[in-house]
Amino acid sequence: MPSLYAHAVIRDLTSSHTETRMAAWEWLTSPPPGSEQERIYQWQPVVEDQLLAHGEDAALLDAVAVLEAQGCFGWEQSQPALMHRVIAALSRAGGDHAIAAAALQSNNLALPQLPSTGDKETMHP
Repeated sequence: MPSLYAHAVIRDLTSSHTETRMAAWEWLTSPPPGSEQERIYQWQPVVEDQLLAHGEDAALLDAVAVLEAQGCFGWEQSQPALMHRVIAALSRAGGDHAIAAAALQSNNLALPQLPSTGDKETMHP
């Protein structure tokens, strides 16, 4: 049953309602009874999959703020596809968000490189 509940909460991270998203993040960033470690550390891969599949800009911007505060966001911690989606959302938001997007883009040192096959073609994210 706890797993079913967790998946329902994780779906709420991409809700169109800010209050629903914030309640989901509150649950994920608090430890379960009897533990000291926040739930996000167990569920991060599922969270990232949900954000990739269904995250609109508002949900992605919320995710950046929370994941970064938890130390769970960045080129070394997050899926590259999610990083690119977040950078695009930050750029569209403009202002300080666009500055953050540019900083993330310039710091993508951990972006995986494809092995050289001798072909002239490359893949771009």
